[in-house]
Amino acid sequence: MPEYQQKQLAPVRIVEFSSKEQSLAYRSVDWEAGHYESNGNRDWIALGPDPNAANRAALLAHEYNHMVAARAGLRLPHWLSEGLAVLFSTVKPAGDTTRVGGPIGYRLATLKSGDWLSIEALTGADDRGFRGMTGREANLFYAESWLLTQLLYASPEYGPNFPKLITAVNEGTPTAEAFERAFGRGAAVVEKDLRGHAGEIAQLDREFPVRMDSASELAIETAAAGDFEIALVMADLLSVMRKENEAQRAFDALCPFGKPA
Repeated sequence: MPEYQQKQLAPVRIVEFSSKEQSLAYRSVDWEAGHYESNGNRDWIALGPDPNAANRAALLAHEYNHMVAARAGLRLPHWLSEGLAVLFSTVKPAGDTTRVGGPIGYRLATLKSGDWLSIEALTGADDRGFRGMTGREANLFYAESWLLTQLLYASPEYGPNFPKLITAVNEGTPTAEAFERAFGRGAAVVEKDLRGHAGEIAQLDREFPVRMDSASELAIETAAAGDFEIALVMADLLSVMRKENEAQRAFDALCPFGKPA
């Protein structure tokens, strides 16, 4: 497997909204809590409001993972893209190491309370189907994608060959065929193992020999921004999201700020 690394290390701009109402115009789908956007030149992460610091940190890690994957040139199906993002949203410092992959209680609760998607429906979701999901459908899709990714990434049976799966799907191989190539197991066998994995609620995580600073150790400086700068940032975000009409109106609205008194 080739080593996937970010092809650029340019800064990413992060926007965190203070209210749900404020964030509505900047969502890519109605049910999202946050999203990553890029036009190839600029990278953005937009986060919805959440009073819980741990939830905000997990959401930021989720979207940051999307950015790293995009910058590395990975082209993954939605189930694996979101599964990896949820998996790596569990990242946490552990002394001189970093751990990833612990259980997520509310995701497991979603799987216990709803009907599961078949492995074909889960892995076959295209962009149109993904964006057309209801909030309930999206919750189930994220939960099941996460659990499948955790199984394939961290379990002793699948984990050693997970890089082969990434390589296969990145080349455009359909997921069912990629399962055969990477693990020597068909989709039906993987689905059976996934259901068993959920029943065990196993804590499968990985340890990386890299120290991760905790939030309390980071010296983050903030500064107030003026009305013009804020308006320019938000207009630019709409542009990167390819909301052309909204972006044009936002840029046009900047004119009063630039006119002399």
